[in-house]
Amino acid sequence: MKRKILILTVIVMLLVSVSSSVFAAGMPAAHGLTGAEFGQAVSSLPPGAIAAHVSGR
Repeated sequence: MKRKILILTVIVMLLVSVSSSVFAAGMPAAHGLTGAEFGQAVSSLPPGAIAAHVSGR
């Protein structure tokens, strides 16, 4: 039983790590920017601006 839980946990962790790298290119493309332009724009934002943007506040 413990081994099954361990294996399931490892599989979930791998899926999360792979999916984050697969979808990393999505946000610049969704905003019509290159990766460098998107990074520069995000870096210039004040703290909390991204959270407000994503949550729609």
